[in-house]
Amino acid sequence: KSFVFYIKNQLQRQITVEIGATGKTSNFISVEQKNYIVPSESSIPVQVKLMSSLEAIPQLYFGQIVITTEGKGKLVPIQIDVKKRAQDAVT
Repeated sequence: KSFVFYIKNQLQRQITVEIGATGKTSNFISVEQKNYIVPSESSIPVQVKLMSSLEAIPQLYFGQIVITTEGKGKLVPIQIDVKKRAQDAVT
């Protein structure tokens, strides 16, 4: 699965934004690239892919997506609910 969020630059100059993840959700999150250049007064889409290994323990995982630019950061809370695989439920 994947989702998209947008980074908006309201400044009159371009900025470089770094995207990362913290917490237990960081094992399940993949971003296409780590650094993005956002032109002045514009928005860019950032696609985030969610993936789980077959060995992941079914439970609720908590963490944050970290967005940093010019020494300032924003934490966006995220939770991922890893479900039991259907074929494992059959005994």
